[in-house]
Amino acid sequence: MRLRIIYEKRRGACFVPHTALTTVFGRAIRRAGLRPLRTDGFSPRAKVSFGPELPTGVIALAEPADIWIESAPVPESVEALNGQMPDGFRIVSGAALPDDAPPISRTCRAARYRVWVMPPAHDAEELAFHLRQQYGFFLMNAVVERNSNGFLGGAPRIDFTVAEPAQNGIGVWVRAMIAVGAVQGWQDLRIVRLELQGAQPRRK
Repeated sequence: MRLRIIYEKRRGACFVPHTALTTVFGRAIRRAGLRPLRTDGFSPRAKVSFGPELPTGVIALAEPADIWIESAPVPESVEALNGQMPDGFRIVSGAALPDDAPPISRTCRAARYRVWVMPPAHDAEELAFHLRQQYGFFLMNAVVERNSNGFLGGAPRIDFTVAEPAQNGIGVWVRAMIAVGAVQGWQDLRIVRLELQGAQPRRK
């Protein structure tokens, strides 16, 4: 079956690069005792497909992945996988997909982000303005909020949604902000991808 899981990358897991995810999940699948479908070629590995790439250091709360495994009860499969995932990874849900379900690349229509501007002295409104310039009509919304509860030293945050996340990654905007001097580097921002809209599975 093709199992669509939604997982988190928190703490140190956010520094695991996208290119290493196949190895991380492949090891967890084997250790969980599941029987994966394998890719062709000289170095076959567990067949796994992921959503649009994230830069290292970005926390993710609802990332999709498709895993092809021998048919098994979904709750038990998710529980077994969770028991073998490295620290910081957690599978929050899973569902078997119907045979005609489109691939992840065609279902992730938009990405929701939350960015805290560090230190608070940086101008969040200026960064939001650059967001609109960078993504144009792909930017579906952008809202600046002042943090009143003291979280991250009262840093302001920007909530925004970008369409077509596979071609409009967050890294493009951050590099542009560094280039114009709006921020000095990635260390001036705390970034979370809240969800990829459209990735939640239509259950079998």
